[in-house]
Amino acid sequence: MSELARSTAITCALISPDLLNQAEAALQRKLAENPHDARALRGLGDLQRRRGEFGAALKTYRVLQHLRCDAMTNWLVAVASGERLPWPAPEDVRPSPFIRIKNFLNAAQQERLLAMTYADPKIFVPARIYPDKKQQLCRERRNALHADGSVIREIRRWFAPKLQCLVPRLAAHFHNGEPGKRFIEMEVTAHLTGGFFGPHSDSANPLLGTREISYAYYFHQEPRRFDGGDLLLYDTCPESGGFRRAVCSRIEPVGNTIVFFPSGCYHEILPVTCRSDAFQDGRFTVNGWIHKAGVAPFRPDPHAETQGTSEQVE
Repeated sequence: MSELARSTAITCALISPDLLNQAEAALQRKLAENPHDARALRGLGDLQRRRGEFGAALKTYRVLQHLRCDAMTNWLVAVASGERLPWPAPEDVRPSPFIRIKNFLNAAQQERLLAMTYADPKIFVPARIYPDKKQQLCRERRNALHADGSVIREIRRWFAPKLQCLVPRLAAHFHNGEPGKRFIEMEVTAHLTGGFFGPHSDSANPLLGTREISYAYYFHQEPRRFDGGDLLLYDTCPESGGFRRAVCSRIEPVGNTIVFFPSGCYHEILPVTCRSDAFQDGRFTVNGWIHKAGVAPFRPDPHAETQGTSEQVE
């Protein structure tokens, strides 16, 4: 079995509706016998996160919090609710925090972005794995397309200021509050049928260690013309680099929604299946990274402008 097939099989098993339903039924039986079973409550909340049911997970974690108000439980509640994270963080693999903002662009901006993206599919080229020495295409790990730099430069003129306004809030939420200028990198990415990105961290490689906050803005035709493409944020310990693939938060790629999360958190993009072969039916994102204060990003090659652009913000 290839690495891709093995990885896909693992992911499908972890989020299989049938298996999740069976696991939930077993946990509910345990809680019916003992409503104060902390282990069953934690398992149920984690299962609900795997489904993307964050409201239900929050209710479950709050019940658990009444039983044991420790660092990990407080963290679980904060992640599920989107509230500011308690500090210090638990010294263990823990749920990856995220901020999700709906209705990020107004109607005119959305139309402008879609028009620019759909204008010429030829500007999209296969995405590579950076910073690989050969900047290779690695279809065992990733299958996606990137727009060239001319489109990104045009988009970032009005998109980047919206990100800039959020930097103080993001830095405070994720406890990355160092003062100073920050570089923001930006890409425009397309996932068509078969598109995916296997488990990875955006800052695991030392050359990419200046990446601090990752973001993805989702846009596509309405009604949506593809299935899949959910973001799985795995429970991670950024300090050790370890992550637990069995537990994750599942985030659906809802149009006109942007998601932010720490770049050190392991994550995955589930395979995409489009309803037709039309380019416009794909899953599209404006995505990138906010770098550590006062540090310039790594440049993969002299032609990096064809893969993305960056600028400094206060």
